[in-house]
Formats: sequence, structure tokens, C-alpha cells
Amino acid sequence: MNSPTIIAFFVLTAVLIGLLVWALRQSQQLKLVELSSREKLLAREVELGNAIQSLHDLEKQSAALSVELQSLREHKAKLETSLEMEKIQHTKDLAFLNESKEQDGRGF
Repeated sequence: MNSPTIIAFFVLTAVLIGLLVWALRQSQQLKLVELSSREKLLAREVELGNAIQSLHDLEKQSAALSVELQSLREHKAKLETSLEMEKIQHTKDLAFLNESKEQDGRGF
């Protein structure tokens, strides 16, 4: 083998080793990016799970508040009916008292 061939062989070997080192570094960086992406994905999944749980909790609270609101509306309707009946009764009582006063005034 002559000297230029040996030099070319060593240069080619050095270039190939350099390319191999570069490829290994790129591979490691890609693995790091992949790990980072997976960690971010897992964190987002946890956030999503928490958000879904919060949504379910809020839906339960909303349902409970709807039931309570309906109950309060029914109670209000009963109170309004009772108040109206009391007003009617008071009006009758007042009319009766006025009538009694008139009769007492005539009797003297």
C-alpha cells in the first residue's frame, strides 16, 4: 500500500468515526426530547384527569342545587298560597268586625 492510500484510509476512517459520533449524539438528543415529551404528555393527562374530576364534582353540585332550588320554589309557592289564604281570612275578619261595629252602633 502506498502512502496516499493509507492517508485516504485514515481520513475516511476518521470521517466515518466522526459521522458515527454525530449520529449517536443525535440519537441521544432525540431520546431526551422523546422523554421530555412523554413527561409533558403524562403531566397533561394528569391535568386532564383532574379537570374531568372537577367537572364531575361541579355537575353533582349543580344537580344538588337544582333539586334544592326546586324544593325552595315549591316551599315559596306554599308560603304564597298560605299568605293569600291568610289575607282572605283577615279581610273576612275585618269585614265581620266592621259589620259588628255597625250593628253595635245601631243598637244603642
